[in-house]
Formats: sequence, C-alpha cells, structure tokens
Amino acid sequence: MSPASTLTHPGIGTQNGRHRSLRVLQWSWEDNCRYDCMQRIVQQRLDRGLPVLQYHGKWPFVRVAGIQEPASVLFSLLNLGAYVLGFPAFWAAIKNDDFFGKVVTRASVR
Repeated sequence: MSPASTLTHPGIGTQNGRHRSLRVLQWSWEDNCRYDCMQRIVQQRLDRGLPVLQYHGKWPFVRVAGIQEPASVLFSLLNLGAYVLGFPAFWAAIKNDDFFGKVVTRASVR
C-alpha cells in the first residue's frame, strides 16, 4: 500500500475511498484536498474582513453538484448545442456551393 493511499481527509475518507461523485467527475483526492483548503482559507479571510484572493489565476468558486464552475459548464453545453443544431445547415450550404462542394467532396474522398 502506498503512503498516499493511507492519507485521510475530513469528509472524503482515504484517497482510495473517495466519494462517488468525486470519482465520477474525475476529481482527484489531491484536487479535492486543495479545493477544501482553498475554501477554508477564503472563509477565514472573509471572517476577518480581508479580500478574496485568486488561486492559480482563478477566483474561488463554490462547487454545485460537484461542478466548480457551473456557469462555464452551462455555457459550454449551450455552445455545443448551437454547433450540433447548426452543423446540418452549414454542411448543406457548403455542399450546395459549387466551389466549396467540390473541395469538401474531394477532401472527404481522399
């Protein structure tokens, strides 16, 4: 057994015994430990009336359902949806265009 697997952390147990939601969302034990420490430091600073600091160039967001930046995830999914819904129209426009239709057809055949 490696020394890292014997480390414990309040609320999540041992490294190998992470909570299921952390495993599903691919949060490593170390990442979760850093996140919890960051949140504790932020709360201590707020309690003392000090400003919130950035960590690793990012503001400390609170996780919602295991997702640290839910707005970013939401907008990324909306962006994906726009691409998925818009791609058929884009593809049809390219295929109907004389020049691009030939380029796309020849490039896809090779």
